[in-house]
Amino acid sequence: MSQHFRWLFFSVFVLLFFISASIIVIATLGFRYDWQKNTFVKTGTLSIETRPENARIFLNHKVIQAKTPVVVNNLLPGELTLTIQKNGFYPWEKIIYIEPKKATVLQNVYLFKQGGTIQKMENVIAMDVIDTEHMLIARRKENARLETSFTILRLNFDNDRMTLLTTLETKPTQLFAANENVFIANFKQTHESWRVFQKDRDRGEVTTIIQQPNLVPSVIDIKPWPEEANVFFLQINTMLWRLKLLEEQEPQTEFYAENVIAFDIHNNSIVLVTQNQNKRFFIEKNLKKDTTETFPLQQATRIDTGTLNCSTTNEYTCVLKSNTETILIEKKQTFTDATVPFEVKKAIWNFNELLLLSDFELWTYDQTTDKYTLITRQSQPIYDAIWHPDSGYIIIADNNGIQAIEKNSSSTQQKIEISPTSVQALYPTIAREKIFFIKEENLQALPLGEENFL
Repeated sequence: MSQHFRWLFFSVFVLLFFISASIIVIATLGFRYDWQKNTFVKTGTLSIETRPENARIFLNHKVIQAKTPVVVNNLLPGELTLTIQKNGFYPWEKIIYIEPKKATVLQNVYLFKQGGTIQKMENVIAMDVIDTEHMLIARRKENARLETSFTILRLNFDNDRMTLLTTLETKPTQLFAANENVFIANFKQTHESWRVFQKDRDRGEVTTIIQQPNLVPSVIDIKPWPEEANVFFLQINTMLWRLKLLEEQEPQTEFYAENVIAFDIHNNSIVLVTQNQNKRFFIEKNLKKDTTETFPLQQATRIDTGTLNCSTTNEYTCVLKSNTETILIEKKQTFTDATVPFEVKKAIWNFNELLLLSDFELWTYDQTTDKYTLITRQSQPIYDAIWHPDSGYIIIADNNGIQAIEKNSSSTQQKIEISPTSVQALYPTIAREKIFFIKEENLQALPLGEENFL
């Protein structure tokens, strides 16, 4: 080999070394060559976590070898089409923007399970969710034409077992679940209006502890007092009663308040909205401190009984829902109340966010920012809607079936059709990642996520 050739070989080697070293240094500093702009640009990072894990990632329809959870470095800034796929789940796709010198983090991207609904029970006429672990079901006996008897059952979501609680000779129109052993049935019959039932934990027997004739109005609501076992607050028409159940004794009933529109239990307090002629009041009774605060409300139109639901934060907001209006009642540094500026047929809290459902629109209200956000508006009615916590989605039911809508209202909002079944009401058991519903008097269930179903 001649000296000239050796010198040329050495020069090329040194040049390649410096080029490679420069590229490594540039990449280490977070730069990458953008061929469209013909210049070096700062890169960004994408971090993705999914539920469930081990999902495949596609960037601009090109697969990334690593599966979730994954961190992808040295991405050119700009728009990317991100697709997430996993067998047995609906694909997730969205246009995202990678910013230079920043990390785009997608945490807990929720993948909804594919598959149809599962039949659970026939001849179901009414139901109520006690909590995320149990459900009460009123089931018509096999002779559906006669409707001569009805069974009340409890479904345990952990093991899908049905427990027979009691048998009734009259059809219940509503069920109120106070806890797993105490429930109330409303009736529209000539001989009675409502009954309170209690299941004995030791003997397993269900007995009627209170039974009222038809002269007494139906129960509006019942809520357990969390500070004392077997103590409940019961609203009957516009009167609030304190009910304490005693072993092998008659229950104790104590009149608590009158002119009650609605009530709720918040921390250690009973929260009431009362109405006397054209004046309306918000009353907070702290039972531990034995104090009562009364605040006059500005809204003075007379309304019938309704429901009151308060957020679980310390400085709370309550939503009063009646047949004619919905009012937000806020107690922070000052006390205010204001009518929601649109018609509301359902309102549900999820920590400091309120889900508001009208016939054709879905809104959220953020307690911390005092802001309404329109999630979706459609031409056909929305029958029902529920939160899906921690996933950023809201589950809705309409004529097209059951769908999951992403909570953000941007142009990239996702809408996933998870079932073609059209239903009127949804009963969530999000802890078990299932939704129950009644379709033509059949109780059915829909799996949502990774949880093994049945």
